[in-house]
Amino acid sequence: MKKILIFGGDGFIGKNLIEEFTQEYELVSVSRTPDENFLNKYSVKFYQCDVLNNRKKLHFIIQEETPDFVFNLISIVNGARDFSLLDKMIKINIQTINNLFDALIKNPNLKLFLQFGSIEEYGNIFSPYKETDRENPNSPYSLTKQAATNMSIMMAKTYGFPASVIRCGNVIGKYQNEDKFIPYLIRNFIQNKPVEMSSGEQKRDYIHVKDFALIIKQILENPEKFIGEIINVTSGENYSLREIAEHAKSFLRSESDIYYGSKTKRSNDPDSLQADIKKLKFFTDYTFQYDTLEALEDYINYQLSLNKL
Repeated sequence: MKKILIFGGDGFIGKNLIEEFTQEYELVSVSRTPDENFLNKYSVKFYQCDVLNNRKKLHFIIQEETPDFVFNLISIVNGARDFSLLDKMIKINIQTINNLFDALIKNPNLKLFLQFGSIEEYGNIFSPYKETDRENPNSPYSLTKQAATNMSIMMAKTYGFPASVIRCGNVIGKYQNEDKFIPYLIRNFIQNKPVEMSSGEQKRDYIHVKDFALIIKQILENPEKFIGEIINVTSGENYSLREIAEHAKSFLRSESDIYYGSKTKRSNDPDSLQADIKKLKFFTDYTFQYDTLEALEDYINYQLSLNKL
């Protein structure tokens, strides 16, 4: 059984990947604060390790586990236009991946290192975004994620390191952080509380976490095809935040009031964050199980099930 070493394995994406992959791969999770209850539930071996500051332990883990695949999900995900975040994001989003490269570069078993990026790296350029587009990041988050992407591709092209970059769309699904836009909407709609948001005209590209995980599984089936490649992994659909809010409210029959324009749109925020997925379709034969509104409804039903427990 091939082994996947997941850095940040008990976060939102990591937990969903663990649930999807647990029957077919040996999984090992590394994080600063492991969610032991979740990881033990799926019999996942785990290490507590600060990858940024404990390089000695990181090297020990790599030598001990000699993984076939490595996922880097370690990241500060925050799109705020706050310059004070830059220093911390450079350390977490860039220095961490440098430490991983240093520890992994001599691993003879490694077939693919997957860096999980973001379509926010493209920034405020014309969409739908193609992988060949020149990025124009507009926040400390997107800037440092783009730098990590460039480092990954440089490692592949210059040093023969088996790296690939997955540029994620806006993923919808269980275990999502409660401070994100869709969890905020659903929580307030369920409780019939008012919702405050911007004008909601911005369009975003969403993907169900189940589809996302199954696409990653297909990538691992032919890892050599993806080395040195950047792939947009999302639905390619485009819905405005207003459409998302109105559909969720209608689906829940909520009595909440939505106050459009009560929150200020972020500075230099793209009107449309949509990815071109022709390359994804070329490299895989994946058929999506959910469209955007179905993904939203599935997440709503998941939240309703939690409220009944």
